[in-house]
Amino acid sequence: MRIALAYNEDSPDAPTPGSLSATDLHTISTAVEQLGHEVLPVEVSGPVGRIADGLTACRPDLVLDVAEGHRGGMRQLLYPALLDDLGLPHTGSPAHVLATALDKHLTKLVLRRAGLDTPEWVLLRRPDGAPRGAREADLSALTPPLIVKPDAEGWSTGITQDSVAETPREALRTADELLARYPGGVLVEEFVTGRDMTVGYLEAADNGHGGALDPMEYVFAAPEDAAGHAVFDQAIKSGRSTTSVDRARARLPEPVDTALREAALTAVHALGCRDFARADFRLTPDGTPRLLEVNATPTLRPGRGMAADAPVPGAPALRNIADALLTSAAHRHGLTPDGPHRPDEPGN
Repeated sequence: MRIALAYNEDSPDAPTPGSLSATDLHTISTAVEQLGHEVLPVEVSGPVGRIADGLTACRPDLVLDVAEGHRGGMRQLLYPALLDDLGLPHTGSPAHVLATALDKHLTKLVLRRAGLDTPEWVLLRRPDGAPRGAREADLSALTPPLIVKPDAEGWSTGITQDSVAETPREALRTADELLARYPGGVLVEEFVTGRDMTVGYLEAADNGHGGALDPMEYVFAAPEDAAGHAVFDQAIKSGRSTTSVDRARARLPEPVDTALREAALTAVHALGCRDFARADFRLTPDGTPRLLEVNATPTLRPGRGMAADAPVPGAPALRNIADALLTSAAHRHGLTPDGPHRPDEPGN
């Protein structure tokens, strides 16, 4: 197929989590070309009119959308909505699904309605015109410790090692500070002690588990003076922390492995995610999976996210993930005949 690769170029002056460096762009393009497709990179920052012209000019069969935008918690919605309006078939979930999945509060409401175990929480918003908004909130229904985070941001934006509060008063103080930067809302959630788990999902992966991939674990190797709570914050993800985190296939009893996969599948189906997604959990000491959130647009940046385990950048995990994305999207848009697809299991 003729594949338009929609991306945001990395800026050294103002880097954003979803942007790609020239090396990343080359690696992803090469992975798709290895599948036999023609790849046409299209940088999609800037005025919407220019973006629309660039995407339609290359006349793609399908758009591989890896763009996230630069501003606002809902920045990832722009491109799927624009592509749908232009009538261009594309990978990934539609804008209305992202609108829910990118809002942690709405996501947790959907998860709870689907019968999934997600930690108790309170959503705080600043009243119109009020200089302060969180100090008088009632958190009595929550059991400390508590974690405070922006409601509609990804990549652990706004989360630090100080985001875990031992008392409601401390949580409200942190929430009040966050509301000054993220007035759209702040989530105060019960902090779950346990192992940090993630389960990837590929709709086209005929792996015997409905597309739910192997549960992976984030293992924290913290310095002696590190905080008492393991939090995969933005500093760690960006490499600015002395705390390192390794990612490995989780060693779990079969019932726990199955429970994680089934919970992930229930979550992505309840939200309506398409092609790929990732569900993040905390596994309690007694082996209970507690679902924190669902990422409906996991990054394809080499060495990160679902492609983190590729032994050589771009192969084989990234190539296999791209194969699965393009396969399910092409099938959905009627670009390929019906038939089973069995990509090599990416393993994560």
